[in-house]
Amino acid sequence: MRILRQFTTTTRIERSGRNLNSLWSKLQREDFDSISTEPSTVSFQTPTTNPTDLSHDKEDKSVDTTPSNAYIYIEGVRIPKKPSQPSPEECCMSGCVNCTYDIYADDLASYLSAAPKTASELEAKGIDISRWPADLKGFAGAKAATSQADAEIEAEKAADKLVSDLDPTMRAFLEMERNLKKKKKQVEREQKK
Repeated sequence: MRILRQFTTTTRIERSGRNLNSLWSKLQREDFDSISTEPSTVSFQTPTTNPTDLSHDKEDKSVDTTPSNAYIYIEGVRIPKKPSQPSPEECCMSGCVNCTYDIYADDLASYLSAAPKTASELEAKGIDISRWPADLKGFAGAKAATSQADAEIEAEKAADKLVSDLDPTMRAFLEMERNLKKKKKQVEREQKK
């Protein structure tokens, strides 16, 4: 008998959680206003708050994307800023059309085509090299790229250097992307002929 009592008596375990039954019944009794309960005179095209005006967005505006951020001026000569290299976390590796590394390569090509011209303008004005930006000092005395193709070759060399510094997975993915892009350009050239 003693064994039977031991199994038949249940001990009640006190739980520290909140009783949600009472909360549910309270919520069931409350009336909520929704779009369907509003009068029909309310326009659905009323102005709403702008999502960019939310307080949490105001605190975290560390990146300035204004066009004025793209150039600096030294004695009237507009100097392009070298594009910043994307981090591996910025690439989703999905093969998308707008890959951050493709955008970086395009920006780098335009920078490499503009930098020698800017350096020659600074030299022509007699501006001391110590006042030049560090990125532009390497172009002192260099000839400007004669064509967009030369700038693309320079950008490809810079991209090769960038890719060689990445981890093997990212390197393999980017090399595959570049090969696909080359094949696509080759097919487009053949179709034009």
